[in-house]
Amino acid sequence: MTSRHAVATVAWPLLFGAIFLALWEAVVQIFDLKPYFLPSPSSILEAFVDNFGIIWDATVYSGTNALIGLIAGTVLGVAVSFLLVRFRFMTELVTPLAVALNAIPIVVLVTVFLNMYGATSDVPRRLMVTLIVFFIVLVNVAKGLRQVSPTHLELLRSYAAPPTAVLLKARILNAVPYLFTALKIAAPASVITAFVSEYRWTRHRPRSSNPVQLRELLQRGGVGLRARRPPVGVDVLPDLHGDGVHHQDTDGAPPRGRSMT
Repeated sequence: MTSRHAVATVAWPLLFGAIFLALWEAVVQIFDLKPYFLPSPSSILEAFVDNFGIIWDATVYSGTNALIGLIAGTVLGVAVSFLLVRFRFMTELVTPLAVALNAIPIVVLVTVFLNMYGATSDVPRRLMVTLIVFFIVLVNVAKGLRQVSPTHLELLRSYAAPPTAVLLKARILNAVPYLFTALKIAAPASVITAFVSEYRWTRHRPRSSNPVQLRELLQRGGVGLRARRPPVGVDVLPDLHGDGVHHQDTDGAPPRGRSMT
């Protein structure tokens, strides 16, 4: 009975997914929808296979930033939550600052970090992920450390347990489920934050050092790099002279080496 239930649990979602993709493909083919409006699943799969190398490089790059920010934010959030429980005055000091920092839009903080560290550094992205994860872990772990059963606290105090023993035997054990709940929320939030943080740097730094991939990205506009425009008053002329040199016309003056006559 258990095996049949497990098969049914997996089979129904797969069947629904297959039917959904088939209907999607049929709608695109029947109504002849343009790719920019609604691409078909087959075209998406084809593009994924053709660009798998670029997608893999981008995945490793973004995943590394998200993972480092997730670990740093978790460690920092747990450490600060211990301090908040141990010292009551820090709760009134740190909690409003953490709430105010979390209320600031990601785009604003990203711009600030970009000006601080530059567009070619990975530090701004990882800092942004760390801040988001830090707030999530701080709120949940601090709640778990505080919401200990009064019966457990009274029992430990009746045995004259020191604050360290109360922390180890009651508060930390009670906060473990809250920590895993925070990680369940923070893990996808770290990936989303990494994507949002990288959006502003897409045109500044390509994610691949492979010349072939970079050339393909440039042809498709994938990295957002734009050719620099010539200075004002300078027009780049095509090779009309047949000498292999692209002459420049500055302020209406004739090209060097050629007269107006």
